[in-house]
Amino acid sequence: MLFGGQILKPWQTPREWLERVQEMAYTAVYFPVDHTAPDEVIDQFHALCGQEGLVIAEVGAWSNPLSSDPAIAKASLTTCI
Repeated sequence: MLFGGQILKPWQTPREWLERVQEMAYTAVYFPVDHTAPDEVIDQFHALCGQEGLVIAEVGAWSNPLSSDPAIAKASLTTCI
């Protein structure tokens, strides 16, 4: 069984985020940035998770592809994919 949750303590860098994860003794994590983050930042977080044996349990889509507004639904679906 894996244990994970939100990181509520502030952090500024991927390394600081990892320290917060380790303080909580999490083995599963929410991916801490969304698709708008620069690729190199996403890659840093992904690499840290792999190096530390952390399972990425959730990545956020943070949109509404089921919206009744067709424009919002289309934009949201693009975000999710």
